Amino acid sequence: MRNVNVPRPGWVNDRVGGVDVPKAADAAAPALYPQGPKGIAATKDRRAALATPVALPPDLDQESVTHSEPEEESHGVLSQIMLGSSPALARALAARPLSAAWAPAHWLHSVLRATGAPCFLDNPFSGALILVAMAVDESCGPEGAGATLLGATCALAVAMALLGERSLALSSPGLTFNGALIGVTLGNGTALHDRAWLLAPIVVLSALSAWLSRGLSAVLARVEMPALNLAFNVLVALWLAVEASWAPGWRAPAGSYPANASTVDWAQVATSVLMAPGPVFACTSITSCCLLYVAFLVFSPMLFVVGLIGAAVGTLIGVALCPGAELASLYAGQWGYCPLLTACALGGVFFVCNVQSVVLSAAGAVTAALTYGALLRVLQPLGVPVLAWPFVLSTWMLVGNPRSSLSLTPVPLAEVTTPEEARRREQQLRALDQPPGVALQAVHAPRPSTRAGFWH
Repeated sequence: MRNVNVPRPGWVNDRVGGVDVPKAADAAAPALYPQGPKGIAATKDRRAALATPVALPPDLDQESVTHSEPEEESHGVLSQIMLGSSPALARALAARPLSAAWAPAHWLHSVLRATGAPCFLDNPFSGALILVAMAVDESCGPEGAGATLLGATCALAVAMALLGERSLALSSPGLTFNGALIGVTLGNGTALHDRAWLLAPIVVLSALSAWLSRGLSAVLARVEMPALNLAFNVLVALWLAVEASWAPGWRAPAGSYPANASTVDWAQVATSVLMAPGPVFACTSITSCCLLYVAFLVFSPMLFVVGLIGAAVGTLIGVALCPGAELASLYAGQWGYCPLLTACALGGVFFVCNVQSVVLSAAGAVTAALTYGALLRVLQPLGVPVLAWPFVLSTWMLVGNPRSSLSLTPVPLAEVTTPEEARRREQQLRALDQPPGVALQAVHAPRPSTRAGFWH
């Protein structure tokens, strides 16, 4: 009997989705999803299991093993360039120097990924769709899209110049997406028309967000918790509290819906589920919000479905808790955006997507909606918006529980990818637990060349 080394799947040894990824991408992951010593040890154990030599059974020789096609060929050129995390485009740019000729392409790729990262959409084409949705929206407008790019650019510049994270900042949105969020929150709609001075706090706070993101990630890595958009929440909450003290009332809530204290318009409630991603990017039109959902589909159909479930659950909780005088905020999607983000985090980002994780994501959506209602009562009288605090707190509460219970499979923080890719990795690992011959055939079996795998 001969011993052979089973080639490791594409996600091991600096390869994601079957294509090479720069070393900086691996180093960048902890900035957005930090992992502590235990997580690093678990990741090494997983990789060691795939690297262990496996003995071929007598009836299976080396020539009879069917090798899979390269990832680029099996999944198609289009999916490698545009869909998922766009690995082919990332690889192509990684091979290009940061010269005057290629600097604009590196910048555009980085800021577009940062635009989608608040919703876990690490895809430049998803980011481009989000910018289009913001630009055509009446409340956000081109000013909001421009402020988003400005914030992401400032965070990128600080990460590259002051923090010395040149490759890291370009390869991961972890240090820049908080700047994009700050830009759209402070500079959306007509905010900049009569208040051009708002560009100054956008630049300063976005620059600080890169510094704060790095520090918070280092601290939270000790307890193996993701930093999420904590830096954005801290900086914007402080700024808006100061702003409200000397310029109260001018940031009126966007969107006008008829509110009746005695009845609930269920047609508006159904529409508000579609409006749920809007508050993340200051969008209030149904057209823009539908474009945001298309951005979800481009990155991951699984994440789209889980997010839609979370938005529906959060909206229904809002119907039960929201007073009639505040139904306008419900119809604008305010009760759905934090449950949507929480459901995405629990249902496909930090856990492998399966029935158990979807149930957990629904529970997380309920928790986020309840937290939103509680914080709304506390912060609204102070003139401080809720922002995304319910998402951060709810995700921490549920991710911080024992992550190996309830048949949940945690995704190591340094290996977070699309839910579809996480499921494929888990299936490969489960195959290696089978008898050696079966495991070999599972690892080397040709992968399907259609998009059907994204739904199974």
